[in-house]
Amino acid sequence: MDLYLQKMEEHRHRLLQLPNVTGVGVGYKEVGGKPTGDLSIVVFVEKKIPRQGLGFQEIVPEDVDGARTDVIETGRIYFQRGFYRTLAQAQPGRTGRWRPIPPGVSIGHYQVSAGTLGAWVYDLRTGSPLLLSNNHVLANATDGTDGRSAAGDAILQPGRHDGGRQPQDVVGYLERFVPLQKKAAAAQADLSAARAHLNDFLASVGSPLKIQALSAGSGAENRVDAAVARPVDPRLCQPAVLGLGPVRGIRAVRPGMAVVKSGRTTELTRGQVRAVEASVSVHLPTGEPVQFVHQVVATGMSKPGDSGSLVCDGEGYAVGLLFAGSDQATVFSPIGDVLQVLEVTLTPP
Repeated sequence: MDLYLQKMEEHRHRLLQLPNVTGVGVGYKEVGGKPTGDLSIVVFVEKKIPRQGLGFQEIVPEDVDGARTDVIETGRIYFQRGFYRTLAQAQPGRTGRWRPIPPGVSIGHYQVSAGTLGAWVYDLRTGSPLLLSNNHVLANATDGTDGRSAAGDAILQPGRHDGGRQPQDVVGYLERFVPLQKKAAAAQADLSAARAHLNDFLASVGSPLKIQALSAGSGAENRVDAAVARPVDPRLCQPAVLGLGPVRGIRAVRPGMAVVKSGRTTELTRGQVRAVEASVSVHLPTGEPVQFVHQVVATGMSKPGDSGSLVCDGEGYAVGLLFAGSDQATVFSPIGDVLQVLEVTLTPP
């Protein structure tokens, strides 16, 4: 495992610059969609393209420094709340008004359509209960300087798309969030556009030359998409996850692990971890990618509106916080990273 993690880290920037690539991580090689048990550097692509349709320098190598690779199609990966895509239909129970509020139901910043309450957590400094979900669910996808949200903003349950209104459905106020770094994404989009224009010009004059991928660097990489809100009344706290029950603790995630989540849109769904320590491009509605590192990529087990769902293993231990995906893949952050950066815990301190 350590060898593959080392080789993946050494080559991830080069692999991420290949056309069509959405992410890179370490997991089990798949044959016919089934994991084989053999470790590989997993290269995720929007769509598999036959080798004859690619230039020599655009092909994912079969191995890098002796570490085998695998290519898995994911489609384009988006933040999974309705602000970015047409919000999927949900079961009525998950989108209703819950008092007290269990994790797994509709919630959102007053300007956001709807996402999912992932868990009730507890402030390490005060011991007070807090509502946990994504930045893009509770803080309107802010980078902290763009005015999209501010501490003290109203949080609705259910979310606005599901009928939540002020003041009757205000259940909390934004407490703190991890800013979403998006500047490098814009720069990368500009460079990609410039590359396309140059290649079009070279082709128009009959030149055989082709400009390869240009990099804007990795100075704005994200590790989590997370935020917490302070409830208007601690008695709203119902820590047992809807459909899953109490969370027993946290565990580290590993390739091949079976996982389950409880979300607003698709309720209880199960999947399997395809890669860990993954670098992934998650797209804004403009098509610009926001870069995340140290993520987990699982099989498709979510739809828009499921953002913020807590991901658990089969024994009730939390392993991650879901924030993105496609029809073929789901992306979540390791729960330990989320809790650490927000200075919260899943059990009262």
